[in-house]
Amino acid sequence: MITRWLFSTNAKDIGTLYLIYGIFTGLLGTAFSILIRLELSAPGSQFLAGDHQLFNVIITAHGLIMILFMVMPTMAGFANYMVPVLIGAPDMAFPRLNNVSFWVLPPAIILLLASAFVEQGAGTGWTLYVPLAGVQSHSGGSVDLAIFSLHLSGISSMLGAINIISTIINMRAPGMTLHKMPLFAWAMLLQSVMIILAIPVLAGAITMILTDRNFNTSFYDPAGGGDPVLYQHLFWFFGYLFWPDWDVNPNMNCAVCWNCLSLLTTLCAGNQRRYKSSLVGTSETKCAATFPKGFSEWLAGVIDGDGSLLVSKQGYTSLEITMGVEDLPLLQYIQSILGGSIKLRSGVKAYRYRLHNMKGRVLQLHRSTLLYKRKHPEVYIMIIPGFGMISHVISTFSGKPVFGYLGMVYAMASIGILGFIVWSHHMYTVGLDVDTRAYFTAASMIIAVPTGIKVFSWLATCYGGSVRFTAPMLFALGFLALFTIGGLTGVVLANASLDVAMHDTYYVVAHFHYVLSMGAVFSIFAGFYYWGPKILGKMYNETLAQIHFWTLFVGVNTTFMPQHFLGLAGMPRRIPDYPDAFEGWNYVSSIGSIISVVATAIFLYVVYDMLVNQPAAAANPWGVPAFFTSTPVYLKESPSSPTLEWTLPSPTPYHAYHMMPVQS
Repeated sequence: MITRWLFSTNAKDIGTLYLIYGIFTGLLGTAFSILIRLELSAPGSQFLAGDHQLFNVIITAHGLIMILFMVMPTMAGFANYMVPVLIGAPDMAFPRLNNVSFWVLPPAIILLLASAFVEQGAGTGWTLYVPLAGVQSHSGGSVDLAIFSLHLSGISSMLGAINIISTIINMRAPGMTLHKMPLFAWAMLLQSVMIILAIPVLAGAITMILTDRNFNTSFYDPAGGGDPVLYQHLFWFFGYLFWPDWDVNPNMNCAVCWNCLSLLTTLCAGNQRRYKSSLVGTSETKCAATFPKGFSEWLAGVIDGDGSLLVSKQGYTSLEITMGVEDLPLLQYIQSILGGSIKLRSGVKAYRYRLHNMKGRVLQLHRSTLLYKRKHPEVYIMIIPGFGMISHVISTFSGKPVFGYLGMVYAMASIGILGFIVWSHHMYTVGLDVDTRAYFTAASMIIAVPTGIKVFSWLATCYGGSVRFTAPMLFALGFLALFTIGGLTGVVLANASLDVAMHDTYYVVAHFHYVLSMGAVFSIFAGFYYWGPKILGKMYNETLAQIHFWTLFVGVNTTFMPQHFLGLAGMPRRIPDYPDAFEGWNYVSSIGSIISVVATAIFLYVVYDMLVNQPAAAANPWGVPAFFTSTPVYLKESPSSPTLEWTLPSPTPYHAYHMMPVQS
């Protein structure tokens, strides 16, 4: 029995392991969230005894477990079980690789839990921002263990994604073209492509934290020429790839150079346009630093009243700048401050402006090459499989095919593509220049268009149909309502001007949880109640399942709706204490979390009752008219089905298809 589960290469066994793992890690993450809400139920210290680092450790563990160790493995479990069945494949393309992709996850969660208990624990927040994740702030091994844990999780996701893509591309049943493929298979294909493009960049970002901590590199350390904002760009999937281009001679004896460098390193260095500078003296001593797009603001701050540029309290009367023609407005700004003229060098499409001091030194600025990558699909990696499951559920319980099938496919693809070019909407407060913020505001809002198409198509599928309000349909409709609220608050936060006021407040926490706690999680529950009878071979208690839905619906809304009000009132996130003015809504939010725990207990009982007391499930318990034809052996078992999985007995056989099903 043990060897069957340890060494199984069957997709259904491995999918079941993923789902069991997801339930376990979900309970762990829920336990951490309860600790957070109990501590925040009233002002002052409740049970942490003023240990704020411990609070940060709990926050970190909760976020990482829920996102990377609950939502993603659970989606992978449904994919392993259902994708081969949906497309008519006998198994996954690489069965042994499938086994490996799961069994790296248990060591990953062990390492993550160990990181919370080693020395002071990893209190970086789930984003692992530097310098908080650096060796100066977390000197022990806790952050290193967390990074190793994320590497293992990333390996699992990458291997699973490769397997899913290979299976869907190469193993579809005869007649099943890509444009006839079920929407959940489409969702998993798109998610897998996004994982392959995004996870390696995250791996590189956290590996550089590891080398900064242990091997004396300076990727993110300004003292060594690094850039902490670089990590934010990489993490938020994983933005402009700015490799530090500072070239500083540690033996230089030019005080002007050192002071110039120390001044520049304090600037916002993560902006779209950067300028390379060198301060050249009469000797060979050189200093190189970087200027952000906001150089004009810096320049205005160090110009003396007589029009000379002050660097290390020495007056410069000549400044030499080499920039592209498109930078004319910046040069005009410099000209308006310093006076003089802007001259175009003969034969060179660049402007140069000179400012000399009395000693003859020249400060030169040269426009450097920009190397960038654009990404941010992380949230969409977690929610797109949910889109696929919700489409199946709404179609089945409305008695209609999905409205606008191709539109749904291309909307998911559009969301995935746009997700790669909006990452900096998390970073409006790091000093991005105004045109960059305008771009990310517009791009982030554009994502609302394909998302709106999907919501419209789901509602149109329901319209005029014979809607049955079963448990999976209730979770799907709950998903629609709450995900839409999360999307609306996301449009608010996409606005760079508003986000400056709401950044790192509980408004962001509420938005994020409406998208994930009520988006991804509600879609997971909808998928469980929809496919659970097919996976376990038993029906569930409909009354208990609906009680579970309403309890969870009330609980999560009571938890997270008040957090919008707290955020608008100015309460910052990730703090263990707060002023008395915030007590009321925090207390309500904590009550909601207790209700959610009751809902979780009800769900566990539903699963127990399903396995022990409930009758066997029919091959097609939902009885929807067929959109597919299959081989005669399956037609005897189930004469009609909406998708191929309902042509099989429940639970599905160990080897589902001995004869290839044919789609009409």
